[in-house]
Amino acid sequence: MSWFWLFACDAAVDTAGERLLLSDDDVIAISLTPSFTPLYVAAKADAVFEWSAVTTDWLGQPFDAASETQTVEFILGSALSAEDLALALVRDNLTQEMVALYGWEVDHGPYQSAQVSEFEDHTPQVRPSDLVPGQQFLLLLRDASDTIRLAILVEGSESISATGETYAITDGMSTLDASAALDAAPVLLGDGDQIDWHQLTASSTGGAFDSANVTFVASVSLAASGRMAWSDLASTLASADSVPTGGEVKVDTPLPIASAAAGERFLVALDCDNCEPIFPTAIFIAERE
Repeated sequence: MSWFWLFACDAAVDTAGERLLLSDDDVIAISLTPSFTPLYVAAKADAVFEWSAVTTDWLGQPFDAASETQTVEFILGSALSAEDLALALVRDNLTQEMVALYGWEVDHGPYQSAQVSEFEDHTPQVRPSDLVPGQQFLLLLRDASDTIRLAILVEGSESISATGETYAITDGMSTLDASAALDAAPVLLGDGDQIDWHQLTASSTGGAFDSANVTFVASVSLAASGRMAWSDLASTLASADSVPTGGEVKVDTPLPIASAAAGERFLVALDCDNCEPIFPTAIFIAERE
């Protein structure tokens, strides 16, 4: 199990009208704990994978796989640990860490199942039907936004001899338990203060932070403390007010911080169009002075 712990720091010293430089110490880390339950299939045999019963994605969010799956991919397994694999999926950089076999984009509508033999026209170097016992590959389901919603670990087994079988994919076969600690010392903000994140180098999931590509900031009042699951964080951020930005945000822009009472805490998320598709680039806690 690998955890990305919250960086501990003292709250920024603030006076009205100052430019507040965020540092990596201010960023709340999102911890990731993945679980993959292998789906065993007959080795060296064709197979059909069917996911019409799937109702949630690996983060536990609603996902009607039968109607929302737009792209199907098979990815050859590697020696990555479960934690590193989860990070690769979250950052969607599998091609850098694993060997891609082939993908099939379904542009005529949603797809409810995939038959291995139907992918053979894409001339892969290795076919999933060539799996030897113990060898693994990933079956990835992507939605219309190209976000990975489900990653199923498939393993060849010599104890299964049938060929052409249909294997049902169900909820809970892969899960990603993500959460963040919300008890960090806040960044203190007053009237006219500006938030500047150009010095940030690390994202909330431990990846590189691209400060030049932050396109909007979301802020929402935060009453909770302690550790919060991502599903709750996502629901909280879904109601957040957001503003576009050119690299910095003033407190007197249309964020709820501007009209907040002294001592009120906010969850602030920095995000961009081309960042990690699942999580905001960076999250931090702000408090109205």
